[in-house]
Amino acid sequence: MISIWKHRKNVAFTNSLCDELSKLTNTRPILDQVDFYLPQLSHMVLHLEKELPMEAMEQFVMLLSLSSSHFALQFFWIVYGALDEHRPKKNGNPRTFTRCAQLLVILEQCFIYGSPVNKQAKVRVIANPKRHHYFEIHHSFSNTTFKFAALTAQDLQVWVDKVDVASAPPGPPPSSPSKAGPSRAIERMSDRMRSFILEPERRNSDDDDDDAVILTESSPAAADGGASLAECKNAESGKEHEVSKAAPVVDPPSTEQHNDILVAEKVAGGIGTPQDNSSVRNARTSSGSAPVHLTSDEQMRYDFFTAQISFVKAITDICEDLRLVDVSKRKELLPTKLTRLHETLPKYAYLPLCRSTDHFYHVAAVCAQEGYVFKTHERAPVLMHFLTTPNSAHMDVSCALFAHLHAQDEHIDTVKCNAPVLNESTPFIDELLMVRQFYDDLRQEVLVMQLISYLDDVFKREHLKLKLHPYRILSTGASTGLIELVANATSFDGLKKSPGFKSLRNHFESIYGATNSTMFHTASSNFCMGGKDSANFKTFTDLCIQAAVAARRHGETLYTLVEVMSFHSKLPCFSGNVTATLQAFRDRLFLNVPEDKVGRVVEGLIGKAFDNFGTAKYDQFQEYSNGIAK
Repeated sequence: MISIWKHRKNVAFTNSLCDELSKLTNTRPILDQVDFYLPQLSHMVLHLEKELPMEAMEQFVMLLSLSSSHFALQFFWIVYGALDEHRPKKNGNPRTFTRCAQLLVILEQCFIYGSPVNKQAKVRVIANPKRHHYFEIHHSFSNTTFKFAALTAQDLQVWVDKVDVASAPPGPPPSSPSKAGPSRAIERMSDRMRSFILEPERRNSDDDDDDAVILTESSPAAADGGASLAECKNAESGKEHEVSKAAPVVDPPSTEQHNDILVAEKVAGGIGTPQDNSSVRNARTSSGSAPVHLTSDEQMRYDFFTAQISFVKAITDICEDLRLVDVSKRKELLPTKLTRLHETLPKYAYLPLCRSTDHFYHVAAVCAQEGYVFKTHERAPVLMHFLTTPNSAHMDVSCALFAHLHAQDEHIDTVKCNAPVLNESTPFIDELLMVRQFYDDLRQEVLVMQLISYLDDVFKREHLKLKLHPYRILSTGASTGLIELVANATSFDGLKKSPGFKSLRNHFESIYGATNSTMFHTASSNFCMGGKDSANFKTFTDLCIQAAVAARRHGETLYTLVEVMSFHSKLPCFSGNVTATLQAFRDRLFLNVPEDKVGRVVEGLIGKAFDNFGTAKYDQFQEYSNGIAK
């Protein structure tokens, strides 16, 4: 990702690099790297449509989405957040809104039908004296040739037309992004996806029902698309199939409108061999146009994809419901909300605050009586507890979800996670801090946490006696998101207000033992400086200098991570002069200071911070205004 950004103006280099992306094997290290760089990857796919070979970039993202359902869902929320930010009501950019809608359409199609690259095929009509109306379908991805003979010339033409449509990647809405309005951008979404996008933010004072009026002023139109070639998957390279009789392609009869409808991205009837006996479900688009066919496997993937999105949305909706209620009544309403969430749990729900290679834990229950609403007037953050159980095969998130979505395939190779895990029969509690924010953009917190995570890895590689504790954040919109709770982390304010608290020394003695014990000495060394002239303060200063030098050595990577996100960004940290903001960040990374002088600069910063007047006054303000002990 770093190289693509730095060399984005070098067309030959970026073309070559993006071509290599699609050839990467989706191993655990690759998935970990992609998870880490996902904010930058998504940002480039969204905003660098003209600067980069976007077809190859999109193909890379969609192939990753096929190999990791978790990645697909994470990518969905990033794109949805950008779409939410650029709604017409929010004075957003129509082109960006349309681009986001296009990506959501392609992602949905890919997740349900398979990657477009997997179904690219060409039809070759060849004169064959032994067989009339002979034609071949060559599948590019597997280099496999299928040989057919149609019954009539008319059937031959129908097959050629159908395969041409089926093998084409999902296209954008009929109008180009520069001409397509927001109402046209969502025409090709499924009903569930469309209703999710168009659901009015009825309770948000900043966003009323005008969004729905603007976006639905023209009724969704039918769109032609492609059906996957079921027989083309996993074929051996170079293998040629014997000639088969091609059954006529017949459009099925119309059916009544169905609640769970997939928009007509597939042609009616689809493409398949006469032996394809998979179950088919007929449905109509909301505009009443051609029916759509989903096999049982496709329907399961569609249900899973939309159910996971709805599950996360249901969590964030709890905060919004409580925000509109008087502060004094929120506590008594929370158990009812959590009970309702428990009753609507998807069959294979999981908490998305994880990596693709982490152990998979299934959400078994919502602890309805264990929630807590924080006391704020403008927001209603909620602490939630979930009962989760590990996967019985000890698979990671990516493998577990893949196995679930391909349960009927007996040849799936599963990969076990080597990290220690609790016995599968032992459920345990996951804590989740869910935030519905206003005025603050949680995507900015995601970027900050990414930098903290990178620095933590740098300190490990440099073998420094320093430890950071990054936690997971999922932004689910322009002002909503989920935050992982840092367990066993009591604030100084909370400690002072706890029952029986006398003094910090008394607390340390009760937890770590006598003052002459090793545990007490270690704990006090970690948290208590002992004055400016103490040995502990000198150790603290030395560690700060080592950390600054290590950050400087990896500063260009840290800088590039931020620089990518500043491009066409509406994040609050880039709202002013972006150039000045980036320059200030370079200064903080000491990139403009020789390495041998970093120590003196850090010592100067520590000297200014020690007993700083502004810090002391801020602590007083927090104590007087919010009751936070200093």
